[in-house]
Amino acid sequence: MAGVLGSLGPWVQVERFVVPRHVALGTNVSLECDYQVQQHATLYSLKWYKGSSQFYQYIPSKTEPHAVFSVPGLHQNQLGLHQNKLVGKAQVNQCIPLTSR
Repeated sequence: MAGVLGSLGPWVQVERFVVPRHVALGTNVSLECDYQVQQHATLYSLKWYKGSSQFYQYIPSKTEPHAVFSVPGLHQNQLGLHQNKLVGKAQVNQCIPLTSR
């Protein structure tokens, strides 16, 4: 799992991004993305990926703003938004080797 830390243009500032670099199989991990949206801006979406597979999205303008997607090897126990902070717990239960293209 990877992410971006820093400014996403002049409108969104990612202040803290916590994702473990290495995870043992069957271990619960905590994920955290603390961000701030500038006063003149509106957040369109916030998405999380494992590799190239999206496993979570938050789009505040939708009737159902939170969506969780199934990704092999990742079980989302709890994901949610709390005071401009996406927090979650996931369990890694499958090892998928990465290959270069």
